[in-house]
Amino acid sequence: MGFGPRIALAGGLAAVLLAGCYGGAVSPGGAATSPGPISTSGALPSPTTGYCGMVPEPVPCVDRAGDEPMPTSVGQLHVLAGTCASTFSADRCQALAFAAATQLGVGFDHVLAIDVVPNPSPEEIDFAHRTFLSIALADGSRHDVVISCPGIAGAYDPPCMALPTVPLSFPRGSEGGGGYTDTPENATPFPSLEPAAVAMARPLKVASLPISITSTGPYSILVGTALLPNGYLAEADFSLADPWPSNVLLRSGVSLEVRPTAGGDPLRNLYEHGWLSDVEEVAATITFDVAWFEPGASLPIVNIVVR
Repeated sequence: MGFGPRIALAGGLAAVLLAGCYGGAVSPGGAATSPGPISTSGALPSPTTGYCGMVPEPVPCVDRAGDEPMPTSVGQLHVLAGTCASTFSADRCQALAFAAATQLGVGFDHVLAIDVVPNPSPEEIDFAHRTFLSIALADGSRHDVVISCPGIAGAYDPPCMALPTVPLSFPRGSEGGGGYTDTPENATPFPSLEPAAVAMARPLKVASLPISITSTGPYSILVGTALLPNGYLAEADFSLADPWPSNVLLRSGVSLEVRPTAGGDPLRNLYEHGWLSDVEEVAATITFDVAWFEPGASLPIVNIVVR
């Protein structure tokens, strides 16, 4: 393992490179490495109390958890006053307040109230789908902020979504996509997988990885390693148990990076990465950047698959 030739397929030129020895961390017996359990504090509330963001919103409420049987404990939330909650879901109001805080150059916890106000210069058609806000800050000042949601922003930009979700980025999901299989112009067809390499391949699968949030700033969590047949990535995917955890706010969402342990660029495109004789060891890393969090918060990563 580790000395077969790599064939670069992008651009129609086949370049043969020698792959070096793989030095990734692998636990005894060849099993993929993964971090140990990360402790979280506080008991999970019962989902029978109702989920935050419902209309009308129950009191008390807990965060939505998708199809998961138990929601994430939201802890003591930073309460937003104002009229926003009478127009939008609680989750969208939080996303709007976060976007407004970013525009104003202040922390999210400096926003005390968020009001939705009329368009001061109404147009017949607002192609930018703007939301006009009046924001009250902790220093006593009040500011007008406009959040624009042009085009299809309502499908991916949290402050533009009726029920916001944290943006997730990965090379290739279970349904494909992610740009991994996009074919560059004049690319050479990808060779068939070797039966021996397929037999030696080892997937990485982690059902649940709750990450305790203890500070703001960037996080990089090594999940583990996998062996890919001929360097081919069939799936690299994950999700969140709670699509919008209200007790932690992130800049730019959460990303899953898959990178060869021997060195080199992350896997982003099948043809750019090329075909490797034998199997290739890769490391999977979860990255995100915390802008704000409540004490005791955790980010519930689930269903991590790299194969």
